[in-house]
This record gives sequence, C-alpha cells and structure tokens, in this order.
Amino acid sequence: MAAKRLRFADFFMPLYGVRDLRTGLLDGSLSGIPLFVRAILPLTNAIREDNKFEVARVIRSQSPLLKARNLRSEPDPAQNLERVRVAVREIDKCMQGDSVNCMDILKIVSTHGLFELPENLRATLRADAAGIATAPDDSNVTTEGAIAGWHAALQAPLSQLATTANYLSETSSFDTHQGVKGREFPRVMVIMDDEDARGFTFHFDKLFEVTPKSKGDLEKEAEGEETASDKTRRLFYVTCSRAESSLALVVYTANPSAAKVFFTRKGWFSAAEIEVLEA
Repeated sequence: MAAKRLRFADFFMPLYGVRDLRTGLLDGSLSGIPLFVRAILPLTNAIREDNKFEVARVIRSQSPLLKARNLRSEPDPAQNLERVRVAVREIDKCMQGDSVNCMDILKIVSTHGLFELPENLRATLRADAAGIATAPDDSNVTTEGAIAGWHAALQAPLSQLATTANYLSETSSFDTHQGVKGREFPRVMVIMDDEDARGFTFHFDKLFEVTPKSKGDLEKEAEGEETASDKTRRLFYVTCSRAESSLALVVYTANPSAAKVFFTRKGWFSAAEIEVLEA
C-alpha cells in the first residue's frame, strides 16, 4: 500500500513478491539493499548536487578501490584512483538521461568495481548480460525467485531508491500497522484496504460487517477460537490508539454505505463525521 502511494512500487514490489525476501526487505537486511542505501544512493545524490566532498567521502568509506590494503597490493595505486574517476564520470553522464534506472547505475558500479556487489546482484547482472528478459534462478543464489525479483526491481527508475530508503528507515509518512505499535503521534491517519493487504490475516470488511463472516469464521467462533475479525480488531485498536489528539480513518471498501452504517450504529462516529466518496 505504501509502495503504491509513495511511488516506489516498481522497485519494492518485485522483491516483496518473493516470499523469502520479504522480511529482509522490510528490515533493510536483504542482501543488496545496504549497497543501494549506504553507497549507491548517497553517491548519486552527491553527484547530482555536484558535491565533490560528499562524493569523495562516500567512495572513501564504501569503495574497495580505496581501501588501504587494496591500494598497498596494487603495483600502481593510481590506477585505482583513475577507475574511481571514470566510474563517477560515467554515473554523472548516465544520470543526465531522462530514464536512468537502477540497473544502469549498477552496471557502471560493477564494470569498474566501484563497490562490492553481493552474489545475488552479480548473478542478476550475469543473467541480464545473457539477454534473458526474465532472469532465471542461479545456482549461486539459493532463494527461489530472488534473481527474477531483483531483475525486475532493477528496472525501476533511480528516483525510487530515495523513497524506498525513506520507507525502510521509517522516515516517510507511512508505516505498517504492526510497525507503529508502541509509538504515538499527534495526528494519525489509519488507511485500511483489504485488497492491497494481499491476503494477510486481517480483514477489515469483516470487522466492519461489510462482508459476512465465512463458514470457517463461524465455526471458530462456536469453538471459542480466534477469528480473522478478532485479529483485525486488535490491529485496529493498536493503530487508532497511536493518535494523541487527532485521528482520521480511511476505509477502502466496495460498500462504503455499509461501513458507514456500522460506524454510526456502534457510535464510534456521528453521521456528520463520516464522508462517503463513491468511485
């Protein structure tokens, strides 16, 4: 949901779509994400701003070409410096185009060895170089679908790196329902959209009695077991109780009138406080 609204879905969703990559993606530990967040994004920002001091700082701290042990092992250390200069010039030139994507920048980084790439990105570049539109799995990468996910994600515009990084570092205006637990804010807007939830265990339409409970829900209720509505109710409480002074609820549903009836019947809001926007 956040990826769509903050416009970084082209980069985020292909990786999020690989189940075994989701946790690492969301906490920023997924192999490849630190490279973009700590090295490529700061470097491209500094180049765009023509901040030569920041360019030098990023490369000194992140590039193996300028590590002391590597410079000592080179017969001509000046060659490493020249490789850095060429890489920066090529990235700068690439960024002058109208449609630079993450793959474009990664290829330059790889060609000149500017930063160390994890195996999943190296495998993705190998697949791309072989002319494979949908990259297959690689024997060196054990997670099924990882290469295809990265291959699709790297087609995203470079501009989506910044919004992705902001979301992952929790500095954007969006966070997950689970991510705000224990935190408070002066103003909160809770956005609920079962369709965008992609089949998770919460169902707001059931909680708000927009759709009827399933046979399985009724059976669980009869046996005293936890239902989807029970889980959703707890999540709803967590999100709404984060607000210190102002709370707004945005419910995406196929039947907004039914949701309005539920809220007014429960006495949570008056009819005047509810606005129904038909598509």
